[in-house]
Amino acid sequence: MSPSKKPPTPTKKPCRASSHHSYDVDNVPSLATSSLRAIALSFVRAKLRWRRLEEFRVDCRRAVIGWKFMNESLQFRVLDMLEDVCTELSRWTEKHAQIFPEEENQAVRKAAFKAKAQSLDSAHSLNTCCYRPQQKAALRVCKPAEYLRIFYDCLVWRPTNLKIDDLATATRIIDVHCRNWAQMKFQWACCYAMDELLEDDRLFDKNRRRAFSNKLDSHPVYHLWLCVLDDRREMERLYRPDRLIVDQQLMLVFRFAITHGFLELVHRLWRDLTEGQIETIGFLSWKSVCFSVQHPEMVRFLCKVFCRINLNGMVRLSWDNFYHKVQQTLENDEMPREEQLKRFQKLERLLLNWCPELRRAVLSRENFRVFTDSVYSNKPEPFLLFLDYIEGCDQLLGGARKEVERIWERKLGSEKVRFFRQQLIRRQTANE
Repeated sequence: MSPSKKPPTPTKKPCRASSHHSYDVDNVPSLATSSLRAIALSFVRAKLRWRRLEEFRVDCRRAVIGWKFMNESLQFRVLDMLEDVCTELSRWTEKHAQIFPEEENQAVRKAAFKAKAQSLDSAHSLNTCCYRPQQKAALRVCKPAEYLRIFYDCLVWRPTNLKIDDLATATRIIDVHCRNWAQMKFQWACCYAMDELLEDDRLFDKNRRRAFSNKLDSHPVYHLWLCVLDDRREMERLYRPDRLIVDQQLMLVFRFAITHGFLELVHRLWRDLTEGQIETIGFLSWKSVCFSVQHPEMVRFLCKVFCRINLNGMVRLSWDNFYHKVQQTLENDEMPREEQLKRFQKLERLLLNWCPELRRAVLSRENFRVFTDSVYSNKPEPFLLFLDYIEGCDQLLGGARKEVERIWERKLGSEKVRFFRQQLIRRQTANE
């Protein structure tokens, strides 16, 4: 090698990101929070298994209260974390109970009732007791949510919080529990729009799809995919680009996915919609989902898309229900403290899931009515919550201060109004 030439510097290969998780540097939890999260998830691994959630909650509470090496304050924090775990488990269970067609459940119940009637007839003929424990246990019919307990060992938790990664969990369930369970594999693949799996003709051939149709065709999601897999041109017909609304069959699937939080399915079906169809779906579905605290990712996605198309229409759709929630939060003096806190947290989560444009437009509506109502009701907590979401916008801070100043002049410098006025002045001064 010539001494004048330098050897090439090796290029550093970029690290591949995880396929399931993305880390937000700004939202990294503290060491204490991570430790409490690890404790809560250790209870899930050790005690949940396939048990009912109420049994799991009682068992965990009894175990934590019995810890003598931990002070009472830490015990309460662990119990709060475990309550968050139970809430998330309940959300996941209720969401995925919807993947079971109701007709299939009715058929199971009908078969069980028939078997029970036969057992009663035979019991009367033999003059024996018809309420033997083993008979009752054998003939008990589970609710749809009960089926999902067999999948609790496949739950995938997000790395920085106590939230379940639904897509990663569905993938693991398919790989672990559904290797030889074709129908259940098909149901999970349909609800999470796993195109590669659904289009595998060796896995779901024509004969198998015909068998699925006999059991699952009443469910809108499975009916859609069965039609599309039989005829690939069916999807183009369902969208109807020359109309403002899609085919009713596709609309039922959108309604199911939006209501129950199947975001991956919405993403898959969303990309072929026209702007007019998106706006129509928004006006038809927003009210039913905008105040949902169980599916925040769905609310954030829809809010961002709909507000980009028609912000004024979204404000009109959201205002009445939002103002009703605010009034429930302000007029709760006679309620227990726990109920007051629960209503305030619902309002807090609601504003957190909306996009900044919708938040600011709603909070400034009708001359900043939510601010003035908070002042009249002497409720500083909602007032400060609303103030946090308009901070950084001088125009909105100035408008809110103008309305509070009017109350200040009308009340002749009341001490109750002074606090709210000072908070606005401080926020304005901090922005300058």
